[in-house]
Amino acid sequence: ATVFEIVERMKENEISRDSLTYHYAIKATCSNEKAVLMILDTAIQDLEKGSDSSPNLDGRAAEGLSFVFNTALSALSSGLGMLPITSILSRMAENQVRPNLESLIHLLNALGSSGFSDYVPVFLESIEGGNDSVNKIREEFDIDVHDQFMTSDKLTPQLRHYSAAIKSCLSANDIDNALKVLSLMRDRNLSPDTESLEEIAITYCRLATMASAEESKIGRRVLSRKKKKTRTVQMDVKRSISAARARSALDIALSLENPSIHLLSTLAQSCCSAGMWAEGRMILGRLHNAAVTMDDALSQGPLHQQRRNDPFAVLPGLHRSLLKLAASKGNATAALNFVDDIQALTKSLTLSDDGTVDHDAADDEGHLSSTFKKFEYNQEGMESLDVSTAVASVASKIDGNNVVIGMKGEDWKLLLIAASKAGHWRLCLGTLQFLKPFLEATNPCYEGRESLKWKSKRYDKLARSLTAALLCFEIRGQYAWAIRAIEDWIEWSGRRPKKEAVLGAFRILSTRGQGFELNRLLQRVLDVQATPFDESESTYAEALCTGALNSLHQHGLYEDADELYLQACSRGYLPFSIDRDDLRNEFTIDLHGMNVAMAHSAVRIALQQYALLESQDGDLVIVTGRGMNSAQRLRPVLRPEVQRMLLEEFYPPLSTTSVPGNMGALRVPPYDVNEWVSQQRQQKGVRMLAIADILKNLTSGERIRKSIEMRLQTENDDNEIK
Repeated sequence: ATVFEIVERMKENEISRDSLTYHYAIKATCSNEKAVLMILDTAIQDLEKGSDSSPNLDGRAAEGLSFVFNTALSALSSGLGMLPITSILSRMAENQVRPNLESLIHLLNALGSSGFSDYVPVFLESIEGGNDSVNKIREEFDIDVHDQFMTSDKLTPQLRHYSAAIKSCLSANDIDNALKVLSLMRDRNLSPDTESLEEIAITYCRLATMASAEESKIGRRVLSRKKKKTRTVQMDVKRSISAARARSALDIALSLENPSIHLLSTLAQSCCSAGMWAEGRMILGRLHNAAVTMDDALSQGPLHQQRRNDPFAVLPGLHRSLLKLAASKGNATAALNFVDDIQALTKSLTLSDDGTVDHDAADDEGHLSSTFKKFEYNQEGMESLDVSTAVASVASKIDGNNVVIGMKGEDWKLLLIAASKAGHWRLCLGTLQFLKPFLEATNPCYEGRESLKWKSKRYDKLARSLTAALLCFEIRGQYAWAIRAIEDWIEWSGRRPKKEAVLGAFRILSTRGQGFELNRLLQRVLDVQATPFDESESTYAEALCTGALNSLHQHGLYEDADELYLQACSRGYLPFSIDRDDLRNEFTIDLHGMNVAMAHSAVRIALQQYALLESQDGDLVIVTGRGMNSAQRLRPVLRPEVQRMLLEEFYPPLSTTSVPGNMGALRVPPYDVNEWVSQQRQQKGVRMLAIADILKNLTSGERIRKSIEMRLQTENDDNEIK
């Protein structure tokens, strides 16, 4: 049954009802406009008309209909527009119920949530008798302020009403009208309370973050227009608007004697999003100092007071947010500074009474729980800590839950991403070492209470670290460290690295001409056993083999590409379709579903197999397809590429003709193939004779001596010429 039906049944069964009954009935409607007005009309009929009090009740409920009307105003003041509010006010006038100071607060909230924050200062002025303001309110909302609010017992807005007006404007991100309300307060010799000023500062922070996001979007648009695709180039973003708003919030916060932890946390994030890294770090240091010097009495008060004043409630999330901002903007210096600060705080908190770290109280996450000791926290100690110093994390109890303070696996990942975007490959290499304990905790062979599914989720959160490091190594050409990073990752985690990371290593190795190392690394990665929660082995292996083949082909390492393709086909990772039709005397290669690099290797290997046949008197048919699945339909990619390869990369060149009735196939005449086979055998014979001649020369010690003398004489002549 609906709330209205329950009220009607109470009337039918003559169950007593009062203003408190209708108060809870309206609350139960979940701000449903129609239901609220229906229950309100029932309350008007049920309660004594014109009664302004309920003597049998205490508190606000004793106000009778006025209490019910205020409940209805409160329920409909949350973004439903001003029409329901004017409807309730008209019912109040009809039943001779005057709005009170609480009604005024609900009206101010309704103006802000309904998008009419411009009228909040106007409404306050109209309450105080401004004729122009009264006319504006009457014209816009059909509310007669003079008749309804300006009675013999005139309503005078108090400090809490101005505070509510400021909050109403700020809820709509309307900072200008909030400042107008603040000016009205000063004109009336009213000082804004700390809560109002904090609301203004938090709104400035919110506006600064929004402006920063918009400025970054503009920067990315300009960057794409200039076609600067390299990741090492930083966006030149002008953050004048976001920085100005963040500076305003900072000025307000500094003017407060004791700003809340929530304000400081929000302010630190907005400053960093606006590029004010030094200010953000300064605020973080203030929060860390509050954490170290926190009074134990704070943890014994009410829960809401604990959450407001306890820095441990916000520090873990704030640390992660600041590192995310540094990572997203590629600011490795800021990320390192934040890591230094976090480690300095953790070191201060993990020292026990004897000045040593308590290593015996380790939890399941690999963090340390210890007794807090208060140490003076200063900027000097923060600067002295280096990122290479491993400091244990500390766990604190907040509302019965463990809150871990310190660097966790995802925090190190964010530092690594910031270093990668900034192109600092040495920092990436050093940061990878800090991920070792977190990766070992996800190893399937690691014995613990955690399930394999839970370990896989933790591993997926850290997997991007290796991808970011390999991207930086790729940009800097550090192929040896790329191999070492992947091998260490496999050893620590016991899992297969993500495809993106391995493909990055393939690109580095192929660029440096290390085809052999690429094939060896591919075999090492494919030998790692997959878990039930990993990508299927065939899909993973196919993606890696295809990517490796593309990299080798792109850099002209055709022999290494052919060797890799043969191994992948033998293990069933890549397709290879070759058929010999004795009736038609044809040798057919099917390239359907292959990309260009794969087709190149397939054609070369097929021709090598064709050369091994006893007789080459049949045609060689290469099926390339008609381009039905190409990006531009019916415009094949493989056909022209194969024709180019046969003409430019083979000697003597192999000519092709179209197969009659099949535009998706090429025919290589046997004469050309025989010429190519003969040339291959001839070259093989020449190479063998050259090797024999070298071996013959090596049998004579005199010839070796003469060869060395001639070599030295040639080098001396070259040096004299230089």
